[in-house]
Amino acid sequence: MLRVIKIQVSMINSSTIHRLVIVLFGLFPILPNRVKGLPVIMLAIVSLYDYLNNRNKKTEEPNKLDWKHTILMSSIYIFYLLSLFNSSNFEVANSKLEIGLSLFIIPVFMNLSLNKWIDKRNFDFFRKSFLISLIIYAFIYFIFSFLYENEFYPKGLFIASFMRKTITVIPLIETHPIYASIFFGLGILFTVELYKKLNKLVVFVLMSSFSVVIIVLASKMVIIALIIILLMLLLKKVDSKRIILLILISTIFSSIALYLFVPNINSRFKELLTEKTYEKVDALNSSSIRFAISECSTSLILDTGLLGFGVGDVQDKLNSCYENKSEHLLEKQYNTHNQYLSLWLGTGILGLFSFLFILSINFRLAWINNDTLFLSILLFFSMNFLTENLLERQSGVILFAFLINFYGYSNLNKSKI
Repeated sequence: MLRVIKIQVSMINSSTIHRLVIVLFGLFPILPNRVKGLPVIMLAIVSLYDYLNNRNKKTEEPNKLDWKHTILMSSIYIFYLLSLFNSSNFEVANSKLEIGLSLFIIPVFMNLSLNKWIDKRNFDFFRKSFLISLIIYAFIYFIFSFLYENEFYPKGLFIASFMRKTITVIPLIETHPIYASIFFGLGILFTVELYKKLNKLVVFVLMSSFSVVIIVLASKMVIIALIIILLMLLLKKVDSKRIILLILISTIFSSIALYLFVPNINSRFKELLTEKTYEKVDALNSSSIRFAISECSTSLILDTGLLGFGVGDVQDKLNSCYENKSEHLLEKQYNTHNQYLSLWLGTGILGLFSFLFILSINFRLAWINNDTLFLSILLFFSMNFLTENLLERQSGVILFAFLINFYGYSNLNKSKI
């Protein structure tokens, strides 16, 4: 009897520890930059301990290791390592490998204790803690916006330049506006998924606050991706048509209102329709900068070969092109601002195909299991990869690696049942 009690207590403690790690990933948006990697470290430690402690026990169902899927999910990092043979700038290469380590750690170590991580309750714990962290983040952001002063950026709640600068200087968090927009965009997707379980007032507060943050940060691709995905959800979720339609109308209405009445925000979109944007590099025109970067990135593709230039040498290659294009580009050391191009240049056509294969496999898993949330997450990241190197900063790569494995392994498990 005592032995049974001890086993039950041990199981409770184990489940609690796993959920605490899941909650830590949920709090990721507001974790200080210095400890962004803590959830990954904790996941690895807990998984390894759990695997070593329980592999010979008959009291628990043994964890079935799926190394075939794990190797696939970590393959992009393997190509990172292979590209070292072509790299000459090892300092940059080591930095890239360190930042991208979660692409290897999360799939490998999650696999060691998979039955504990993909427990149904863990998904609720993650989504709810993620939404709570975003509410806290939005509150801190707007309070700080009223307090922050900067002589180079005119103060104003709806002045895009000021709002984008403000979010980068919030003490401890200091998130780039693109990544903050990604966080809040995911928050909108989670809210839509949970709308049946949440009070309507709570849904309204979450959608409104998250939408306002995204709009004032004026990250073009995040806004475009969300509109497309919400429209797709409207067509797919016929039974919840009125709710999603209400969400779409309120989001689009607020977007149009801000676009029409707030010049500093709508100017970021008008850049796309201005001829001058594509004629020469303008340091005050983000679309002009991105177009010039794209020209340099694509001009280098034919010389990449199977394994690319090496992850350490991509920036040097871009800089050699920037020298003939713009001093501003060279001074700022801009990356490709396109994750697909960055992988192609750094790891070659093989690395790019590996990454695209990872995405396609997970799209397929989400589709056959009718997991609309996972489909939305994959589409959201896939579209934002077109304009940002999300896998080259901790704020992007850790969250992506966790979500694609957390939901990917869950859908893989469902497809085997």
